[in-house]
Amino acid sequence: MNQISYRRHQSGNFIVSLIGTTQEIALLPLPFSRKTGASLSATFGCMAVTPSQAAALGFIIDEGVIARGNDTYTAV
Repeated sequence: MNQISYRRHQSGNFIVSLIGTTQEIALLPLPFSRKTGASLSATFGCMAVTPSQAAALGFIIDEGVIARGNDTYTAV
């Protein structure tokens, strides 16, 4: 499993970081909540995600890692 951290921006969107990389993305609250299970009223937090989940959120993940189902990832 891998970790993401998230915080609510003043715009209402979530700023999400893939821990261990320099990748950071902004996500609308409803899609973020649906894909991660995070509460719509959350202001910050962190959680474990699989490489497939990280890719579904929009992070750039090595496709070979997802295909093999490894618990680790290689960001490109």
